[in-house]
Amino acid sequence: PRDLDRMVRSAPFPKVASILAGLGERGVEGDDLRDSASFLGKQAASLEALTPALLLRLTVAATKSSAVADKALDAVAAAASMSLPGWPVDEASKLLLAVARAKNGSETEGVSSLYNRASEVLCLKIKEFSSAQLIKIVLAINKVSAFRPLL
Repeated sequence: PRDLDRMVRSAPFPKVASILAGLGERGVEGDDLRDSASFLGKQAASLEALTPALLLRLTVAATKSSAVADKALDAVAAAASMSLPGWPVDEASKLLLAVARAKNGSETEGVSSLYNRASEVLCLKIKEFSSAQLIKIVLAINKVSAFRPLL
């Protein structure tokens, strides 16, 4: 636990996000991960600077780790909503499905912001979506009623 806390407080933020995403993707739980995810979730400006791929990994981590879902998903979704217009459609469709499948935290302001932004942005990109990407979007819409405007 001390090592994780020390790393979170001293390593560059993208490295911290990557390590926490990796732990979450493996379903790791515990107070140390919860505290680290809480730290990550309070770094809005730093989250907004992350790449779409890393924000997607953090969102996928929220599907496997309650600690990441509870403490970081809101802020990660808010950050993703800011940069969503520049996301490749494949990563955007995966993001929306991951948010819909998150263990917890899908009823937050950041997630709501992402849904609203996705409704605005993805409707303009609908011609770019492959069949598989459209299926992911439909699955996400079926899981979350706030996504229905995308239909």
